[in-house]
Amino acid sequence: MVVFARLENQGENAYGAAIYVSTSSNLLFSSLIVKDQSDIQIECYSEDRLSSQRSCNISAPFMKSLSQVGAAPDVHHHRSFTAHL
Repeated sequence: MVVFARLENQGENAYGAAIYVSTSSNLLFSSLIVKDQSDIQIECYSEDRLSSQRSCNISAPFMKSLSQVGAAPDVHHHRSFTAHL
């Protein structure tokens, strides 16, 4: 599986810019990895490490006007997951 995202700010500075990521229960989301030459930083967090939902802040406190960034998720298969059919 290959996933790539491009985030672009086409207007004024974007305060509190964020991406929300949800994965299936058999995947562990670790982070978003910046794939471009960019000064943009992405920090992801969750209340629970095993949670399937993460919130990722983009260049806190704001994303500059006309900036853009490409990112790919760092995701691992959850070893203790067993599919029941």
